[in-house]
Amino acid sequence: MTVFMTKSRIFFLIPIVLTLIASSSASADSPLPDNKNGNYNRIIQWSGGLGEGFTLVQIRWGNHHDYERLVLEFHPVRGLEGTSEWPRMEISTEEYPVRMAISVSGAAGETQNLFTGQNPFQKSRFISSLNIYDACDDLSLDLVPSMPVVYDIFSLRNPTRLIIDMKRSRAIPAAAERYSLRTLPLHGDQQCFFLKKTSEKGIDGRLLTDISGQIIGEVGLYEDLEEAFSARDSMADLGKRFSLIVKTRGAFDTPAEF
Repeated sequence: MTVFMTKSRIFFLIPIVLTLIASSSASADSPLPDNKNGNYNRIIQWSGGLGEGFTLVQIRWGNHHDYERLVLEFHPVRGLEGTSEWPRMEISTEEYPVRMAISVSGAAGETQNLFTGQNPFQKSRFISSLNIYDACDDLSLDLVPSMPVVYDIFSLRNPTRLIIDMKRSRAIPAAAERYSLRTLPLHGDQQCFFLKKTSEKGIDGRLLTDISGQIIGEVGLYEDLEEAFSARDSMADLGKRFSLIVKTRGAFDTPAEF
């Protein structure tokens, strides 16, 4: 089960796959702070933890004057209590489109019951959507801000919680539009196959969610139409398998559906 949560509506979808794309790191492979330290960063890349026997049981959102907070609460699977204090997890941010991607290894979630309220981000200043996916025995979350933000991430124990604080960034917003070379919606094994084939060809392929919550593949963003069509022509073999299409998209836009 998958949840696609925006400020105005919720979509329940079939299980899909999302892969993290790494960016320059603010911290990596070190313990998350146990308390808020006010160390906000625009670019985050962190990995750590050992356990795979956790369930994501609840997501809470709150408005705290100059920042907003997301709380992801994890409980150990029954019978595995005490085997690990923290699930194995990767957290990274991307510049275009702007998003934070979180992957939790071996985790599960009762996704239809995760949020404490209906449309929790309807009054959010900073969050456009939070998309949650079952990802080949892992759980992935795709946090999409509505403007440039910076993040302070830390952990709390008993119960295990990942805290994501965000506030407005002083950074200049990214350029309004680029040309995205993307696929039609991918389903089931197509998603992993797309990533495998792009990797084999040395292409930077990734998976994104379109506005209806379906997963699409993307193989680059280009400054103008000529560059985008030239790139498509150079990927003729890949295009035969996945019907590559040129679409415009802004840095804070969720890709449009067909």
